Formats: sequence, C-alpha cells, structure tokens
Amino acid sequence: MQLKHYIGTVLYHTLEAMHTNPASKENGLQKAKSARTRNTICEATVACLAELGYAETTLNKVVERTNLSKGALQHHFPSKESLITATADFLLERALQSDHKGDAGTVAQRLLDTWVYMVHTKAYQALLEILNAARTDKGLQQVISPQLHQWNRNIDEQSRQLYKSVNGDDDDVITLLIMNRSLMRGLVIQDIYTNDPAASTKVVKRWIELISPLLTLRS
Repeated sequence: MQLKHYIGTVLYHTLEAMHTNPASKENGLQKAKSARTRNTICEATVACLAELGYAETTLNKVVERTNLSKGALQHHFPSKESLITATADFLLERALQSDHKGDAGTVAQRLLDTWVYMVHTKAYQALLEILNAARTDKGLQQVISPQLHQWNRNIDEQSRQLYKSVNGDDDDVITLLIMNRSLMRGLVIQDIYTNDPAASTKVVKRWIELISPLLTLRS
C-alpha cells in the first residue's frame, strides 16, 4: 500500500529538488528518509487497528511492528492522537486514489473494484476503527472532522468527473454513490454476522445490478 499524496508527493518533490539544487541534497535526503519512516509507521498503525482495534492500538504496539525505537516514533508522532490523525489522512488518501485508478470498462466493474480493492480490505477496517472511535472521542473527532469533510468534497468532485447519471442530473450521481459507499461500509460490519466469506460480495454484486443501469462512465 502506498500513500500517493501524503508521502509520495513529498518524496517526488524532494528528489526533484536534489537534482535541481545540489545544495539541498543533504536536506532532501533527510526529508525523504523522514517520509519513508512516517510511511512505515502509518502502515504499522493500520495493521494494529485492523487486528487489535482502536482501544488496543498503542504507541508501544505500533513500535513492536517496526524496527524503530519508541523515541524515534515519538519524534514523528508524539501522541496517539497525532499518530491516528496521520493514519486517518493516510487511509483517506489511499481510498481516494483507489477509487480513481484503474481502467474498468463498465460502471459495474468499477463499482465492484471499489468493493474489492478499497472497501473489503484490512485498511478499510482500520479506517472504520478510527471513525467509530471519533464518534465518542470528541478530541479525535475535532481533529479529523476537517479531513473527513475535505475527503467527502474530493470524492464527490471525483465522482462527477467519472460518472454521468442517465437522467442528466449530476446531483443524482452524488446521491447514488453515497448510497453505494454507505451500503459497502455497512457490509464490512455485516461480515461479523455470517460465516460465509462470500456473502457480502454476493450482496454487492446484486446491488451493482440495481444501481449500474442508472449511471454511465464519462469518456
């Protein structure tokens, strides 16, 4: 899993600066190393959240999944709140990029790809752990709410660029895709209620049969 914006963009501009300005080479190398370290920490945090849940995800548990000392981790993220905030940003950016990439030739295939590669994943389970915690943790809620609101605006704009509604109403595109995300998000939780690993995917495919005729892909 890669963080295309939060980490990748930092690395890209850092390396570009190193080529165009030799004096910045040492500083550029340090920034690149810092970006890689933050990426490693966020990956470890995602694994903890998915496996242990929010309450049991601690700085010590994250350290155990990296080759870093606790001091090195706290150099980047001095508290659990700062670590979770960065990880939320990490996961939201991943979700945005996952929803945009790919060249699926049909609406149905693109919607199914959203389920397979974005929602029905350990990373999305980790994101849900953060969202559920933010419901009652007012401090966390205050910090990540701006990220969530911005992500929602970005995903809506992306949806308008990717899809058209057969009735010609762009607002209908947004409504349909909110319905789609809400159903898929709920099915991640629904998995707890069944022993059949294919049950949720079966529901998703039936849902896509209903919704896909209402949308077309923009050329």
